[in-house]
Amino acid sequence: MVHYSSEVLLREVCDSESGHNLPTVLVEITATVLDQEDDDDGHLLALQIIRDLVDKGGDVFLDQLARLGVINKVSTLAGPASDDENEDESKPEKREPGRRIRQLRFLQTAFGRLLADPRNAHPLFCAALPLAAESRSEFLEKLQRARSQVKPVTSSQPILSTVAPTKLTVGNWSLTCLKEGEIAIHNSDGQQATILKEDLPGFVFESNRGTKHSFTAETSLGSEFVTGWTGKRGRKLKSKLEKTKQKVKSMARELYDDHFKAVESMPRGVVVTLRNISTQLESAWELHTNRQCVEGENTWRDLMKTALENLIVVLKDENTISPYEMCSSGLVQALFTVLNNVSVPRLLLHPQGNAYLCTCTTLPALCTTCK
Repeated sequence: MVHYSSEVLLREVCDSESGHNLPTVLVEITATVLDQEDDDDGHLLALQIIRDLVDKGGDVFLDQLARLGVINKVSTLAGPASDDENEDESKPEKREPGRRIRQLRFLQTAFGRLLADPRNAHPLFCAALPLAAESRSEFLEKLQRARSQVKPVTSSQPILSTVAPTKLTVGNWSLTCLKEGEIAIHNSDGQQATILKEDLPGFVFESNRGTKHSFTAETSLGSEFVTGWTGKRGRKLKSKLEKTKQKVKSMARELYDDHFKAVESMPRGVVVTLRNISTQLESAWELHTNRQCVEGENTWRDLMKTALENLIVVLKDENTISPYEMCSSGLVQALFTVLNNVSVPRLLLHPQGNAYLCTCTTLPALCTTCK
């Protein structure tokens, strides 16, 4: 609904009396989805909604995204920026586009996986073989027989190790490597071509008319193929899940760089105030634990009292503070550190809103100050 709404309509609804809570509700929904672990499809949908919100709503939604911690969640999904710089380390080596004969064997490539899947009646072999079940079985038998003739102790040899017009011919098929990370298999009886790509979990079929169709394998790679690549630094063929993860990471990085980086560097004023109060509480705690004279005793008391009074004022005047902002400002941890010790004076809040400290170690009901 957000995707198909115009910018004018979305702003009009948010500004109306009945829709003034819409920005908060929409952002809360995306925050809930992003909190779900291992839900890449949900994360992708939430990021698409967030992108539509910031593109059409601008500041109306940016404030809510920051308040509810969605910006931090997006930053986490995007990962460190240095990952993009180190991406080159995971790129395939120059000799890898050719693969090895052992790694092109039947049932160990995307090409073979599609052959093994009975649901794939693919036109790849239409020029060399009929699509009848008998011909298909016969062809698979020939492939397996050819494979069995390669002795296990035979050393692997690189083929088509560089991008060049060199052609390897096997029967009616010719193999070439004309692009980095890609092998093309042509049928000599026609113009059909099968293209194997580095990042494609299947292959691309090009017909006589030049039309290209992409096919994805239904059968996973065998353990023998995976084991053969454990020592390599090249990329492995990406599954649908890996592709979705990469898309989520890419979209999160784009959102963060284009919209959220500047917002994160300028937090809301109330967050800055909470951070200052947290710092005051921590400073008072350090003075309390390291006090060596009467003057030090009075100093930490005054500092803590001031911090608590400021906190009460903020909580009274500001009703939009979110739990995320309370935690990210360090306030929760500071209060936990200060109050989670019997030797620390008890924090007391008077019904009228005044804050004062009690140094007793008895129960409040037995203390005259607490009463």
